[in-house]
Amino acid sequence: MRTWKSPYAALVSEVRGKRLAYGGSWTRLSLKLRQNNPLCQRCGIAPSDEVHHIVPLEINPALKMDPRNLLAVCRACHEHLEKGNGKKVSR
Repeated sequence: MRTWKSPYAALVSEVRGKRLAYGGSWTRLSLKLRQNNPLCQRCGIAPSDEVHHIVPLEINPALKMDPRNLLAVCRACHEHLEKGNGKKVSR
């Protein structure tokens, strides 16, 4: 018998060519942060669609789930912030 898996359990992100599995804990934390901050924490205008790591994961992976290292942001602001970290953002 196959067990049902949430489609969110397979949520992944590219960080310098390495795949980081985020999983259910990240999905819940991300959703809670975006619910608590419905508007982008950077521009304050657009809805928060994404979550940004202030200290990039490749610098300190231990901060992956630390709410103090996270910002609920809109896609445009997230792209701007990621470019500021020297990352290429592909959407």
